[in-house]
Amino acid sequence: MKKTVLIGLDGATFTILDPLMAAGYMPFLRNFVEKSFRANLLSTPNPLTPPAWVSMITGRSPGQHGVFDFIRSEERNGTIYFTLYNSSDILCETIWSMASRAGRRVIHLNFPMMAPPQPVNGLVIPSMVQWRHIKKNIHPASLYETLCHIPEFVADEFALTYWEANEAMRMRQLFPREEQEWVGKNRQRDRQWFIILRHLMEHEPADLTAIVFDGVDKLLHPYWQLVDPETRPTTLLDWQQRTREAVLGYFTQLDGYIRDIVSLAGSDAHIILASDHGFGPARYVFHINAWLAEQGYLGWRSVDHQQVKKHNHEWAFASLDWTKTTAYVGTPSSNGIRLRVPEENGGQEVESARYREFRDRLTEQLLAFRDPASGEQIVTRVTPREEAFPGPAMDKAPDLTLTLSDHSFVSIINERPLVLHRPEINGTHRPEGIFILGGPGVRSGERQEAYSILDVTPTMLYTLGLEIPPEIEGRVTVDAFDPGYLQAHPVRGGGSLTEAIQGERVKSPYSEEEENAIWEQLKSLGYME
Repeated sequence: MKKTVLIGLDGATFTILDPLMAAGYMPFLRNFVEKSFRANLLSTPNPLTPPAWVSMITGRSPGQHGVFDFIRSEERNGTIYFTLYNSSDILCETIWSMASRAGRRVIHLNFPMMAPPQPVNGLVIPSMVQWRHIKKNIHPASLYETLCHIPEFVADEFALTYWEANEAMRMRQLFPREEQEWVGKNRQRDRQWFIILRHLMEHEPADLTAIVFDGVDKLLHPYWQLVDPETRPTTLLDWQQRTREAVLGYFTQLDGYIRDIVSLAGSDAHIILASDHGFGPARYVFHINAWLAEQGYLGWRSVDHQQVKKHNHEWAFASLDWTKTTAYVGTPSSNGIRLRVPEENGGQEVESARYREFRDRLTEQLLAFRDPASGEQIVTRVTPREEAFPGPAMDKAPDLTLTLSDHSFVSIINERPLVLHRPEINGTHRPEGIFILGGPGVRSGERQEAYSILDVTPTMLYTLGLEIPPEIEGRVTVDAFDPGYLQAHPVRGGGSLTEAIQGERVKSPYSEEEENAIWEQLKSLGYME
């Protein structure tokens, strides 16, 4: 039976991988790419981890699958409440369920938005689950005993605690020489995921095997300038050089894991390396809610932030006066403005009849705004939700999605200046991720035009020998295969999908302690404030 392996590299970009391969830091990947087919992979309209990975493993866009951010907002009685997205929010089938229904065995490890794990014909360990809570968040539950008996497995290193992540990102502002420890923790964590995968591939192999290594994203955010040839300083301080060498060591270690996974898969397997988004330099911080307030769309009120933080996660939004707010951004990661449509009792919300006029006027103001210091246009594109996120879940998406000149995330706190120039360049998400395909019938070469992230699922279905359901929005990457292989193995359409059954939504698969920890990690990585 045909086998496929998906190696997800969160945030990987050829602008970093190519120089590393050329310099000898990733020798296996260099040789693998030379014999494979590569292309950029265009992410979701907002190139963010949750919607992008869910799009990759469903072949559907966010307006279809319903996941737009780490966090969802809901308005009740004139107040906005924020809760974490989870797997029950995904409105359509995943590649895992499609393959399982077709009798294929599946293993997927460390994929976002997969908790609580949905039953599959195989094994599941989602991301963002700490060891103490792993038993209730894996499938099947018996997998826990397997993990406990894997040689070299160290539970304390398996999932970086969110306290450690938050502390590491805080400490880097105070003691930059300790940054190598943050690199080391991510190396340890990647090693544990590899150890688990290696054991399962050796002892419980599957037809579709998939893993995400997310240390790439966690290191490129703070250390972009140390590894990017275009923005790296000519002269590095001693601690910067040591940190750079540690980061390069991370990529060399990752290269070894890719090599071993490909070897374990065998020569008859198709191998896909893909990322949810790319990366690039972030130069500015745009305080979007402060700007909205200056335009008269948002009102602030005074609160005791420390007191509010003790009780809930809405503290960043407790400053908003909802009776005076008609437009706001709920999370930095969303890069999306939400407009408040009227409730039955009326009030300060935008009137439905004026919705498009209001939205168009706000769009014009955003595009016209210039950095007071440099004169540069800050918001280069404003995409309405019917264009960015068409589909049955569109009404849950932000009304306007913003693209900034440097593709960075906005800030939602009430601070000045409106545009803050970063003292040092950090890394931020870019739309162009990576796609590399190797295996039987794959030709070596490169596609100049990017594939869509939606193309990964139908390509995996094809390499598994399965039919492509009509609901899949992506397309098989047929130009990556030799014509003779395609003729011998034609792409086949299939019957309609069995969409996810939506009953009463699970509020959260996590305990209060787990949810608090996840919020802290999102804050530490800059996705929340």
